[in-house]
Amino acid sequence: TGVQTCALPIYDGDGYTNLWEYKHGTDPTDPADPDYHMAARNSALQFLKDMMDRTEDSGKRIVTSYIDGATTNGFGWTYDNAISIMAFEKAGEWQRAKDILDAYIWFQDRDPIGDGRIRRAYKANRAIDDTRIGDCSDWIPATNSEALNQAIGDMAFMVMAALRYHGYIGDEYSADLAFAKKLGDWIYNNTRSLNGSGGYNMARTNFELTDPDTFDRKSTENNIDAYVAFMKLYEALNDHTYRTYALHAKNFVLSVWNET
Repeated sequence: TGVQTCALPIYDGDGYTNLWEYKHGTDPTDPADPDYHMAARNSALQFLKDMMDRTEDSGKRIVTSYIDGATTNGFGWTYDNAISIMAFEKAGEWQRAKDILDAYIWFQDRDPIGDGRIRRAYKANRAIDDTRIGDCSDWIPATNSEALNQAIGDMAFMVMAALRYHGYIGDEYSADLAFAKKLGDWIYNNTRSLNGSGGYNMARTNFELTDPDTFDRKSTENNIDAYVAFMKLYEALNDHTYRTYALHAKNFVLSVWNET
């Protein structure tokens, strides 16, 4: 698929651009008008494009999260990129969504551990080299303990973004579905908690992976993310296994619900 840009307002000759305006009259200053925030949305979308094109303007690449000169300068955080994919998908910018997903598939396939995980961040200011032989260690920010590790919330959001793109292209099986499945399987196989009310631990440090009984940190946020990701995998694969994975997260969330 080629690059598709977000649609501009379509006028039908009577001056109205949407049903709200037809019913209430045109008033671009009225916040209730669905087009009221169009300029702000387009500005935000352009910012994401600019941050994505800082190193390369085509092919597989990721969005740079910060350009503030701090220690994370040039990093592309996985959560930010997952949300950016969703924004591009919503805007009809499917080629940009694909380019980011292709980059993350590249990272997953070349991770030095090679078990299906992706890291919390990568070096967005380093162009991806398809001719490279070996792993992607040079793209992993090894000096930043947060960036080089992983987190199930980040992976869960990437599952959602990848499955939306998979649904768009309409293939029965795709590289994006395989990518999402590997992420889901990694979450289940490495972070499933058997303590308390179950759920999945955050996996933001390797201690949680090597000694989950001692370092069993779980959050409602991450388990809500995991629940949605597993349910989306269940729908995409028609595999009941992923529904049981989702219920393991849901049971934890319900256990910490406070009715008062």
